Amino acid sequence: MPGNLRKKGATGKTEADYLRARRRVLRESQICAYPPCRKAIDLNLKPICQFVDTSLFTVETAHLIPLTCGDDCRKLKHARKSNPWGPSANHKVPVSSLPPDSPLLASAKNLEPMHLKCNKDLGDGGVTPRHKTSRDWFA
Repeated sequence: MPGNLRKKGATGKTEADYLRARRRVLRESQICAYPPCRKAIDLNLKPICQFVDTSLFTVETAHLIPLTCGDDCRKLKHARKSNPWGPSANHKVPVSSLPPDSPLLASAKNLEPMHLKCNKDLGDGGVTPRHKTSRDWFA
C-alpha cells in the first residue's frame, strides 16, 4: 500500500478510503486485469507463512499452498505474508506519478483488480520517481 495513503491529516486520502475502493473494485470483478494472466482471483485465499515456497504453484493450484512451513511454524511464531495469487488492486495511473493529495490515490476509478503476483510483476510501468534530488550529492 502506498505510504502516502497512511497519512491521517486533513489533506490527502486515508488508508480507509483506499481499502474501501479496493474492496469495491474486487467486488465488481474477480478477473485479473493483467493482460498475460486474465484468470479468476480467489478472494478467500488466506495468508501463508513467510518461509513457504510458492514458486511451484499457479493460479489453479493456489488453494493448495500450505499455510504453514511445518509443525513448529505456529510455535516459532513465523510472520505471515499474503498469498501471491490473492487479491490486489492495481493503480491504472501509477502512484509514483501522482501528487500526494491526489483524489486518484484512493479512487475506485483508478483501480483495477489483479493478483498480488501480477501486480508486483507489472510494477509501476517504468515511471520515474516523482521526487528527484536537486543536485548530484556524490559529485
